Amino acid sequence: MKTIHRYDFVPDDVVHIDMPKGARILSVEPSDRLAPVFGVALWALVDTDQSMEVRHLYVHGTGHPLTRPLARFVGTVNHGRIVWHVFEPAPLVGADADGPE
Repeated sequence: MKTIHRYDFVPDDVVHIDMPKGARILSVEPSDRLAPVFGVALWALVDTDQSMEVRHLYVHGTGHPLTRPLARFVGTVNHGRIVWHVFEPAPLVGADADGPE
């Protein structure tokens, strides 16, 4: 069955989330479910009939050094003065392959 699921996590350099294979990440926003710790909520379109897999996300704060090659951009989470940028490892093609100038 296809449905949308929510996944909450605490930002870290690398985050691991179990979700059904082929899940399509839709958006990210601040999460209020992990208070008092700042958290991120991620929504994904999933097929619950699929087996589970671990998805890896890279989280970079604005102004923080990039410690790995850029991957597929998922979204930006703005929590006041804290802003996180979420990426998922993926092959890049075209203009995005080289990252920012």
